Amino acid sequence: MRLFFVTADYTFRGMFHWLRPVPYVVNRLLFPLVQLVFFALVGQYGGSQSLSFYLVGNAIGVATLSTFGVSQAVADERWQGTLSYLLASPAPRVPVFFGRAAYHIVDGMLNMAAAFALAVLVFGLRLPLEGLTGLVLSMLVATVALCGVGLLLGALAYIFLDATLLANWAMFILLLLTGMNIPLSELPGFAAAIGEALPLTRSIAAARLYAAGAPLDAGLGLLAGDLAIGAVYAVAGYFVFGWLELRSRIQGRLEGV
Repeated sequence: MRLFFVTADYTFRGMFHWLRPVPYVVNRLLFPLVQLVFFALVGQYGGSQSLSFYLVGNAIGVATLSTFGVSQAVADERWQGTLSYLLASPAPRVPVFFGRAAYHIVDGMLNMAAAFALAVLVFGLRLPLEGLTGLVLSMLVATVALCGVGLLLGALAYIFLDATLLANWAMFILLLLTGMNIPLSELPGFAAAIGEALPLTRSIAAARLYAAGAPLDAGLGLLAGDLAIGAVYAVAGYFVFGWLELRSRIQGRLEGV
């Protein structure tokens, strides 16, 4: 546990060491505001759903920022020249690998909280008090599941060499296929099937239920499904990382594959 939290702390601070508190807060407010305004206005004037559909979907959807942070936290070990130290250390790999996502869960929650605050203050979104517990739970599950995607993308970046490119692809796929802006029922069958296999899809659906005042147990099944999918992605990332480590040792190249 100590190794897990030390890894989480130093990884996050190493990524954001250049940010002072004010720029960090502005950066975290600007992205949710731009995403909310863009998709809310497009949806309101050209979409088939109510404004709240787009507001809730994109307030949860800003958690995609966690995908960028986690994937870079894993992949940047190579670019910063620290991968050889990591692979040569006797530390157990599970806390070292998964610890890289821990602080990004908190960061993702802050992003979504800012997005919901903007949705309420700027667009007048009404959130019933009885649904707030479910909304917070949906936010937590969404960011945990997306951190799993980030861990997989970070490991794959050792092969494709560009974590940012992979994360950008993932972000646009999530924007399109998770029901964030387009209901799955309006997508082609193959696209809807892909959406069902992605994290965030069920968290967004559950958040919309809670935003409509549904009881807590109404969305628990959806959230459990999203957690399971996120866990699959995270475990896949761990095994990809382990395979690349083994391959690197065999080839004698700890900084590459």
